[in-house]
Amino acid sequence: MILIGPNGVGKSTIARNLAHEALIAGHTVLFTLASEMLNDLAAQDGPNALARRLRRYVRPAMLVVDEVGYARRRGINHSAVQKAIRSGRLKESLARDAKGRIRIDPDKADQEWSRNTNDALRREGATSTGHAPARARPTIFPTEVPAGPSFSHSHAIREAYLAKTARLNYELLAKSLVSVDDVRAQAFKVNRMARDALLNIPARVSAELAATSDAHEVHEIMVREFTQVLEELSDGARVGALH
Repeated sequence: MILIGPNGVGKSTIARNLAHEALIAGHTVLFTLASEMLNDLAAQDGPNALARRLRRYVRPAMLVVDEVGYARRRGINHSAVQKAIRSGRLKESLARDAKGRIRIDPDKADQEWSRNTNDALRREGATSTGHAPARARPTIFPTEVPAGPSFSHSHAIREAYLAKTARLNYELLAKSLVSVDDVRAQAFKVNRMARDALLNIPARVSAELAATSDAHEVHEIMVREFTQVLEELSDGARVGALH
C-alpha cells in the first residue's frame, strides 16, 4: 500500500494507525523513515552484509516506511536528497550517528543546497557558452504528486480506527475478552497439573503391575489410570474457566 498526497493531509497518521491496528491483531510491525532505512542499507559493507540487513526489514509482518525528514522540509522526494549527497552538494551538513547512519543538519543543509546548486548551475552555463552567465537559472525542485486520499477520506479512516479501539476497550471492561497474561497463567497451571498427575501414575500402579503377568490386565490398568488423569485434568480446567 502506498499513501500519496500533499503535505498535511494525514498520510503519516494513517500509516501509524494501520500499524497500531496490526499490532492489536497480533502481528509484528517495524516503523522506519525512508531516509534512515536507505542510509542504513547503503552503509552495509558488501552484498552479504546487505542481505543480512535486508532481513531486518522484511522479517516483520508489516513494514511502514514514512517519507519524512529533510526531503519533506524542502518539499522534494528522498531520491533528490540522495542524489545531492552522492554529487557532493550536501557534505558539510552530514554526520554519522553511533550506528553509522547519516544524519542531516537541516539549517546547514539549506545553506549548502542553495550555495552548491547555484555554483553547479554557473559551471554548467560556463561550459555551454564559454563564459559565466550573468544570472543563474532558478532552481526548480520536484514536489510530491498532489493525488491520493482526500482529507475527508483520511478523517473517515481515523474515525473508524477510533471506533474499533473504543469497542475493544468496552469488551475488555465487559470481560468479553481475556488478557494474554491470564491465558498464559492458566495454561501454565494446567500443564503443571498434567505433569504431576502423569508422574504419580507409576507410584500408584507399580505394585499392582508387579503382581500380574497378564498383558490384557496390564493394559486395563494403564487405560484406567490414564483415563482418571485426563478426567481430573478436564474437571480442573472446567472449574478454572468458571472462576
